Amino acid sequence: MTVGKTLLLDGGDAAATSPMRVLTGTLRVFLLASSGQDITIGFLQPGDVCDVLAFRRDWVGLEALTLVQIERVERTEVVRDLTDLSAWTLELLMIRHHPDTEKRLRALLALLVERLGRRNGLWYELPIRITHERLAELIGNTRVTVTKMLSRLRQSGLVEDHPGGSGPLVLRLSPELVEAMLPIS
Repeated sequence: MTVGKTLLLDGGDAAATSPMRVLTGTLRVFLLASSGQDITIGFLQPGDVCDVLAFRRDWVGLEALTLVQIERVERTEVVRDLTDLSAWTLELLMIRHHPDTEKRLRALLALLVERLGRRNGLWYELPIRITHERLAELIGNTRVTVTKMLSRLRQSGLVEDHPGGSGPLVLRLSPELVEAMLPIS
């Protein structure tokens, strides 16, 4: 799957939907709400397995955040390899329900870097493209508010955009921002 592509899986059709393992890349997993909006429930990385039947939902979406390769696996194999998205969901839920908006954004960025990012010299890097709109959805706020908060974080030197080599910009976060926010309480 190329970056930005979405795959909708019919969780209501066991015969048509087999579990999938991520071979390379990073996927966002989301559920379709009755309002038409999607709800991010977690992220998958290489080695993680997604079985949409486990969600007990009709439709589950996978969005490629990086170039992704996936393979179908046998349902009998899934039991030992199934990625527990409930840990992601719990962390995202805890962040979304914190009363302070800026702390929600800081905690979300710290969680994404902890789970998907890496340390590179003095900075932590988030090597996936994530829009202000998606960050807003994850913290339960507006895109405009997220853009303003990120601007303040950039001005204070806690966040910066950095060229990712031949790829897109990566978001760089200072250790002060990341290490101060884990875990959110």
